[in-house]
Amino acid sequence: MLRPHNDYVWMFAEGGIPGGLLYIVFFGGVMGMGILKLKKSQDREEHKILLSSVALFIGFSAYAMGEFPIERVDLAIPAMFAAAFILHETKSYHFKASAANGLILVLALFSTFVTGRRFPQEAKVSIINIGNDNQDPVQILNTYKDVDLDIVDVDYVANPIPYFAGLSNSVTATMRGYDPRLFAEAESAFERALEIHPWHVATYSQYGKMYFYQKKYDKAMEMYNKGLGISPVNITIRLDKATIFMETGNAEGAALMMLSIVGQDQNPKYQNLVVQSLRRIRGPIKNTQIQQFISSVNISEMKDPQLYNAFIRYRDSIKAQ
Repeated sequence: MLRPHNDYVWMFAEGGIPGGLLYIVFFGGVMGMGILKLKKSQDREEHKILLSSVALFIGFSAYAMGEFPIERVDLAIPAMFAAAFILHETKSYHFKASAANGLILVLALFSTFVTGRRFPQEAKVSIINIGNDNQDPVQILNTYKDVDLDIVDVDYVANPIPYFAGLSNSVTATMRGYDPRLFAEAESAFERALEIHPWHVATYSQYGKMYFYQKKYDKAMEMYNKGLGISPVNITIRLDKATIFMETGNAEGAALMMLSIVGQDQNPKYQNLVVQSLRRIRGPIKNTQIQQFISSVNISEMKDPQLYNAFIRYRDSIKAQ
């Protein structure tokens, strides 16, 4: 959904086979021509410049295998000067002035058309991003109506635009007393977001929360599991999944989930889930590790901070082993 850290993959992805092949032919052709000239060159100074030019161009081409274009902008100009030096005095094809001017005009008009068509849509997406930062669903939904998804369907970090509409409708539906119409609109927007970007974990997370708000726990769990299938250590989804365990009477499942999470010791939601899940466990315990902890402490006589700290020490000892 974003440019890969590889120009050649990028060109094939964006320009198809013709675009990718043209890109490779250009870079391969310049390098091939440079090597041929090196073999033929008899002038010592020209040989030095050619060798430097070929080395620079090959280095630039190799760098393109693993970095964004913007991260090597400072190398692009000297690399193209090197290419120009390598290709000078080679066989050329010349256009008549009228044909050249016509081609320039066509390209200028095409660039103007693309820019004029895309720029206003990018500006609307920027407003949606600002609305998301400000947690303003009204601003998001009002702007979303005017976005043409055929022109721009993701923002600059690859969030699908309908994701923001789904999130806004879901939050607004909850604030308005669980409005079923807005929940339906949120569901439609989330589905559209996943059509655009099937691996967007945040969509699965918010989609699951939408079902959670409606107490549709099976559907919420389905979305959370899909999100975890893509990002298995996603903290937000794991904590939300544990919350569903708590709501459905599976306190042991929630405690087991807390036992597998690290790096969230100061997270209030994590702290609360640890304490509440341990206090709500009833009946025979299936998991050996949870059973060992429950057997090692007197939960009823411990205050919440004591219970939490004891659990953290137990969790860390298991991780160390």
